[in-house]
Amino acid sequence: MGTTSIEWTDFSVNPIRARLAGSDKTKGGYNSGVGHYCEKCSPGCALCYASAMQPRFGMPDFRGAGQKSTLDTLRSGVLPMGKTEVFFDDAVLQQVLRRRKPSKIFWCDMTDLFGSWVPFDWIDKCFAVMALTPWHTHQVLTKRPERMAQYMASANLANNIYRQITRWLDHDDGDILGCGRLWDSAHKTAEWRGDGRTVDSCKWVWPLPNVWLGTSVENQQCADDRIPHLLKCPAAVLFLSCEPLLGPVDLQRIPCRGAGFLDALDGRGHDGSSAASKDDSAGPSIGWVIVGGESGPGARRCDVPRIRSMVTQCQDSAVPCFVKQLGANPYDECPTGGVHRLHCEDKKGGDMSEWPTELRVRQMPKLS
Repeated sequence: MGTTSIEWTDFSVNPIRARLAGSDKTKGGYNSGVGHYCEKCSPGCALCYASAMQPRFGMPDFRGAGQKSTLDTLRSGVLPMGKTEVFFDDAVLQQVLRRRKPSKIFWCDMTDLFGSWVPFDWIDKCFAVMALTPWHTHQVLTKRPERMAQYMASANLANNIYRQITRWLDHDDGDILGCGRLWDSAHKTAEWRGDGRTVDSCKWVWPLPNVWLGTSVENQQCADDRIPHLLKCPAAVLFLSCEPLLGPVDLQRIPCRGAGFLDALDGRGHDGSSAASKDDSAGPSIGWVIVGGESGPGARRCDVPRIRSMVTQCQDSAVPCFVKQLGANPYDECPTGGVHRLHCEDKKGGDMSEWPTELRVRQMPKLS
């Protein structure tokens, strides 16, 4: 677990790791042969920062489709991927459990927790730690919300996570969680120092009230494809990361199966003719939107009016919006017509003082 420059979180944590095939190393570092694995799956992946970092670990960068393995292979616990293999680093979970100060924790910023190469029992371990740390806010972002929805719809999911916790507590070494557990074998419960909560008190709360689930949306096609899957996932907050924003996105006009549209920001269906056509009842909806341009070498153009549109859509529906950055290549409309490039001193376009006033919005969800 490490600090991060991502403005909307405090720490990132990556228990899904990769190493050179045949190695038993678990510690990363320069040219160590231990890094991460992911697969590029959409336009937003083209300039992935995590992929660009892998060569410094002595690992191959991320490729596109064509390297996928079957879940039968995944279930072996070690996944051959050409010259690399994916493994689960339990020590990373201990870092989360040991941190007592309430924090926002972003899971798997260097890969995708819901990638096909991640077995569901590995995901169970991550959610078990989220259940055991109710003082933290856990943020999970995926480009594969269809698999997230499949996982969240698993039969007896909450009980599976609880069983994972009890397996840890019953382990022979007595301290597999490595976080100062107080074990009462007579009452089959565990209390965490300084908190007073017990494992038994965690299993009844579902969905976990400290877990936010999100998906990446870089253009309208991704919004149309991914948002309906995300809305099937029970969570305290459902959120979108519209970064890099590569095209215009209308969150209030997501095609529904069959006829009509969905306003993803209020969960109401409509026929597209007017606001008056919206359904009286609302379903699940998006509770937070992050938006920003692309940064780094070769960053693609970000049209600032698209960011402005996202902010307006959120404001119209009273949904918190977080403008992360304008990116390294922002263009805005000129008052006299046409467009011009905004010249920002901050190379990522992340200094709010350099933005148009109406875009200086960095809101977070407010939980009861």
